[in-house]
Amino acid sequence: MDSRFETALAELSKNTLTNVPAHLRESILYSLLSGGKRIRPRIVRAVSEVLGLSESVAMKLATAVEMVHAYTLVHDDLPAMDDDDTRRGKPTNHRAFGEATAILAGDSLALLAFDVLESLRGELNDGAALDTMRLLLDAAGARGVVAGQSSELDLMEGRSPKNLETLFEIFRLKTGALFRASIALPFAAAGRTLPERFGLLGETVGIAFQIADDLEDDFGAMRGNPAHVAAYLIPGEARLKAEEMLVGAMAASSESEPEITKALSYFVDELLRKVSESSAL
Repeated sequence: MDSRFETALAELSKNTLTNVPAHLRESILYSLLSGGKRIRPRIVRAVSEVLGLSESVAMKLATAVEMVHAYTLVHDDLPAMDDDDTRRGKPTNHRAFGEATAILAGDSLALLAFDVLESLRGELNDGAALDTMRLLLDAAGARGVVAGQSSELDLMEGRSPKNLETLFEIFRLKTGALFRASIALPFAAAGRTLPERFGLLGETVGIAFQIADDLEDDFGAMRGNPAHVAAYLIPGEARLKAEEMLVGAMAASSESEPEITKALSYFVDELLRKVSESSAL
């Protein structure tokens, strides 16, 4: 765990929670500060360093991304969605605080992320700060994570075909969109447009991450549960496709911006190992 990021996350989040009701504040921090791999913030910071952004800017970008990620987990765990009882070894937010408070905590986390990004206007020009907000809005909303969750419901409720293409599109939106944003936000903060090859790499990392990490847990039980997307996944086919996509996306990105590619290669190599070694796949 990166103690510097954890400290910055705690400080920035608490600074944005002034005048928030105590019970809601506790619920928000319960999910936001509960640990995890923090892979998205790690990517944000790695790209930010290569692009020459200050640590203050990088930490704010990383915190905003992690806030959005935390909101998606709180809402994803709700009874109306995945109805999960535990998250990272602890009761899910709605089990700990009640369903109504969990909904409000998720809503708050999504919006607090933009409070953090708005504070960048003192460190970046207004155009760059606004671009970071726009990119995170796209990733978090009805063209990104929310679209992925909706597409997953379509699959579960029989409105879309049950095949690998549908699953990968769900993963691209639900998980890949925020990985793409983790690369795109530092580019925006630096006043640069994200090269599409890096956007596609981010989405591909998200797809592989979803397969290697989320579907690995108790995969056998999930396979027998038609209420879980894993029930429609063909393990060997998914593994090979994910590996092929990762290798191809990395090769395409290496054609330019070698320092960015090098910074991202650690995460890609780590995922390739997880995908290839996963007992679930």
